[in-house]
Amino acid sequence: MTLKRKYKIIRTLLVFLGLTILLTGCNNTIYPIYIPARAPKVPENAIVKDIPRYPRGKLYTFYILAKQKEKQLGLSAPENGYDSLLMRMWYTYPKGIYQFAELVEISLDSSKAYTAYYTKMRIFYNPSRRYEVINK
Repeated sequence: MTLKRKYKIIRTLLVFLGLTILLTGCNNTIYPIYIPARAPKVPENAIVKDIPRYPRGKLYTFYILAKQKEKQLGLSAPENGYDSLLMRMWYTYPKGIYQFAELVEISLDSSKAYTAYYTKMRIFYNPSRRYEVINK
């Protein structure tokens, strides 16, 4: 085998190894290119929903990030319906990839009982994946 052939094989293997590392990294890795996380599915049911969308029909980024945090906190999805009244207010204070956030949830159930839920969060925001991870 010639030296030129060996060099070509090594170069091909290094390119393959580099691409493998780039494309199979964990979800929290910040890539040099934009690879968005999968958008949540909006439930199809009889409940009227007014979910904000961009002009081409894609969901707003804030809605996608709120759904990700909702899933991580184990909260119910208001799009599936709620017995009475449920208000969720998300507050995010962006400052780089590590952010501070708050959630205030106020609910009124059918027995007229009010409940309030407050959560403070530290969030890792990955702009190249459009994804947030709650670090509590």
